[in-house]
Amino acid sequence: MGMNTVIVMLNDLAHSWPKDMLDAMRRYGHEKSRFNGGEVLSVSHADDRQIVSVHGNTGKRLSPFDAIDQADLDELSQILRAHGYTVRKPGRQRGEGPLPWGYAADQAEESHTEG
Repeated sequence: MGMNTVIVMLNDLAHSWPKDMLDAMRRYGHEKSRFNGGEVLSVSHADDRQIVSVHGNTGKRLSPFDAIDQADLDELSQILRAHGYTVRKPGRQRGEGPLPWGYAADQAEESHTEG
């Protein structure tokens, strides 16, 4: 297995895509990895899982070792709650329970209609 690269491609700059992508992949981790057609968000071994957040014309890797802003944490919380998890913020006694919509709610509804 090799390495995988996650890139945001800016469609408005499609005319300039491949010419400087390779250089941006090589710069990742050393400096901002932007190129004329987009930005490298993450580079990791193919066995690793990469989670990224894309907003506007940029994005970033989400990992336990990187700072994550509140908007991304809130989005991750919603995803977990939609899958039936309870999420608790640090310092709070109780967490926010599963959402009434999303994957877990759909699965619960299917099991009720089948039974």
